[in-house]
Amino acid sequence: MSQMPSRKKQKTVDTLAMAAEGATESLASDDGGQIARQDAGFTEELPSLPFVHKYKNGKYYYVRECYEEYYQVVKKMLDTEEDFVTVTGTPGELHGCYSIRPRGGGIGKSVFYAYFFQYFLKEVKNTWIIATAYRECQLNEATVFEDDGKSEELVFPSTKDIVRASKRAHTQGKNVLFLCDGLPDRFLSPMVVFTSPNVEWLKSVRKDNSALYMPLWCMKMQLLGRLS
Repeated sequence: MSQMPSRKKQKTVDTLAMAAEGATESLASDDGGQIARQDAGFTEELPSLPFVHKYKNGKYYYVRECYEEYYQVVKKMLDTEEDFVTVTGTPGELHGCYSIRPRGGGIGKSVFYAYFFQYFLKEVKNTWIIATAYRECQLNEATVFEDDGKSEELVFPSTKDIVRASKRAHTQGKNVLFLCDGLPDRFLSPMVVFTSPNVEWLKSVRKDNSALYMPLWCMKMQLLGRLS
């Protein structure tokens, strides 16, 4: 039986959303402008990342209005030492979790994965990103992105390869963030998982209140996304 989110959970997301809005305003007023945020509707060049499904809309992707807000919310959760964050698309009320803006249609979670990767890599220093793609909970692709701009695509990757890369980063005094397109076969920390709705996975993370449900695409946004 579906449950409505508790007041505690709603308070949590309201607080995170307010923090995200404050961070967005701070970025907008920053004269340094190293990362120039624009109004919704612009496009970004798709980074070379491991994806579960090949992106078929060309070299660029459409940036949805909600991406900046969700980026700040996820980053805030990581900054407060949340070990695992799941970004998915089912309205939050179905599993007792929360949604900032529940609407109808698809969500483009893999595109948000690309957006999150790009801005996190630009904004957060001294951190390596290990990006992975999982198909049916099996590791399919993995790339290690160092904080100096170097990257290494792992050939026939295994979990041992990922752990080894993580240890190498730590020996150099670096932090590590794991980004997963698709459901991983195990938890690594800290980790952000971008996935289509999966009941069993959502049950496993429910107790941590760590699932975010993105707003759905309307028809206009779907058309704009395909034309980008």
